[in-house]
Amino acid sequence: MASFGPPKPKKKTISNNHTLSGLVKEYKDTFRELKRLKRSVKAKETQVKKLYDTIKLIEPSYNLEKETAMAYTTKRKFFEIGECKRLCVDILRNSDKDMTIGEIMEEMVIIKEFDLSYEEQNTIDSLYKTIANSIRALRSQEFIQLTANGETSNVERTYRILKENGLFLKRAC
Repeated sequence: MASFGPPKPKKKTISNNHTLSGLVKEYKDTFRELKRLKRSVKAKETQVKKLYDTIKLIEPSYNLEKETAMAYTTKRKFFEIGECKRLCVDILRNSDKDMTIGEIMEEMVIIKEFDLSYEEQNTIDSLYKTIANSIRALRSQEFIQLTANGETSNVERTYRILKENGLFLKRAC
């Protein structure tokens, strides 16, 4: 005899729930990777212990506690050699007004198509310092000049190109 009414819900199983099946697969992969990493750490600890014992065997008085591991950092390279200076000169040459380093940086981000929205603040600061160093070098080489009062802060100082000298630099590609 058939029963009437709403259908009874199916029991949730991995075969009829794609989300659950994807999560279970991700869990298994992550767990497998974690086990592999734990084995790798254990092997490295064994290797460090053997190296420690060998060093102590050769030179018992050597103090290994003062040795620390250096953090490996990769330096973000924004420009090729000389490219930042050429871009600064091009930006100042094409500008009809005096520009601050911040304005030059904004133009450079547009030209180079940098996406700084996901970058850490120290990376953005590094880009600013690179541009500021290029500006300082160009100023010492007399390609550009400081136009604002020299007693203002670095952020407010504006620069302009010296037309007679700025034409000698190659245009940035």
